[in-house]
Amino acid sequence: MKNYYCTFLIYFLCIHISYGQVSQIEEQIVLEKSTSNTSNSQSVIDSESSSAVDNLILLDSFLFLVEATTFLFVEGQHYVMENKEDHPHLFSIEASVLFGQDFENLSTLTRPKARVNYGLFYSDLQFSHINDFSGRLTSWDWQMLGVQLPLSIVDLRGALGFIHIPEFNVSYFESSAGLGVNLSSIKTVLSLNYRASSRTSIGSRYREMFDFRVDYQLYQNKRMRISPALGFSRERYFGSTHFSFLKAGVVFRWY
Repeated sequence: MKNYYCTFLIYFLCIHISYGQVSQIEEQIVLEKSTSNTSNSQSVIDSESSSAVDNLILLDSFLFLVEATTFLFVEGQHYVMENKEDHPHLFSIEASVLFGQDFENLSTLTRPKARVNYGLFYSDLQFSHINDFSGRLTSWDWQMLGVQLPLSIVDLRGALGFIHIPEFNVSYFESSAGLGVNLSSIKTVLSLNYRASSRTSIGSRYREMFDFRVDYQLYQNKRMRISPALGFSRERYFGSTHFSFLKAGVVFRWY
């Protein structure tokens, strides 16, 4: 199995100012949306034909990539399903809610989250609500498909999805990468996560976020675990508006 992990790893790696933080983000969304619409209305499709040989090479490379990826994930999923007792958290449902405070910008955060793990794969949905004296900003973040690679007590993670801001009816592609550390001997779980949305039409990313969380298990029965949690997140919107949240909440896990 070590050879499989080596192969997989090689492949896996191959304030408060003149007005509030939230109002700045809202103005940037409106600007980005109008810029995008203007750009789309003036764009002209200009395509160049590729040679048949180049197309065949690209197609062959793509098919090989798909076949290799499928093989690695099928074998890995088969292995963890046969050894569930070694990594029980890979087959679980997690729900959490954390509340945060940015003391510099007098901003608050509410962030409930749900996550489903099934072996090497997971899906992650969270709701974010940021509020300050200038207004509020809500978003739905869905990491639709994620991959996690267990290495002893550490899980390496990566996922793809999108973030949607319902007030403005806009969505952005978003990817994430991170790791989880399962210290079962002291009933503690550490998680580090980095998320970044795609670049907007005005050149900057809607959001970049670094998030850290630690939770300690206080209660368990046959199926459920309850853990209070503390965390910190540093979030940047449109490259210029920042939040630094100290967070506290609770995590529920079902096995």
